[in-house]
Amino acid sequence: ALIKVGARVSFDTRKPLPEPGSGIAIEARAEQGTILSGEQHGSFIAYGGTAGGFLDVTGTRRVLSLVLDARLEEPVEEGFHIPFTELIGNKRVDYVPEDDLIRGFLPGRLLGESSIVASLNYEWPIWAFLDGTMQLAAGNVFDHHYEDFAFDRLRLSFVGGFTSPNRRDHQFNLQIGGGTKTGAQGAAPESLRFLIGGTTGF
Repeated sequence: ALIKVGARVSFDTRKPLPEPGSGIAIEARAEQGTILSGEQHGSFIAYGGTAGGFLDVTGTRRVLSLVLDARLEEPVEEGFHIPFTELIGNKRVDYVPEDDLIRGFLPGRLLGESSIVASLNYEWPIWAFLDGTMQLAAGNVFDHHYEDFAFDRLRLSFVGGFTSPNRRDHQFNLQIGGGTKTGAQGAAPESLRFLIGGTTGF
């Protein structure tokens, strides 16, 4: 059995729609998981944060944003190994779309104990019930505490499509995306993904 307890704290200066979308948003997350059955018994902690700056370039909901997301995990007891099902990037039982690490990759494709992703996003209104969206992201997963981090190990992700404009961070999405291999591997195309569903995070 796996028991989890955690919390999220967020701060957002953007005003509700239909006001212009300029501002900043910050979210911090922390969670402890404890395994009580199976071959391993122990606990691990997962923590991280997301920070984004948003600029409504015309004051009419044409929003350019830069978002940075960092996540880490580590065991509490020495010698305890975090199950691969709980590694960063995996699709968890309590899956929600905003947990996606890099949108151009399916959950579970990239797994690690630390990660960093930077994304450049642009959203614009198409009509009353539909917005267009594009995203370019760079990032990857790494070993414990970014031990093997290198810029040529970053991957690229491209996503575009449509989203509902009902609320800033609670949206329905219809998008297509793709991801590349690392820079050291020539950044060749590697994945193709269709995204249909809702998100509740920025």
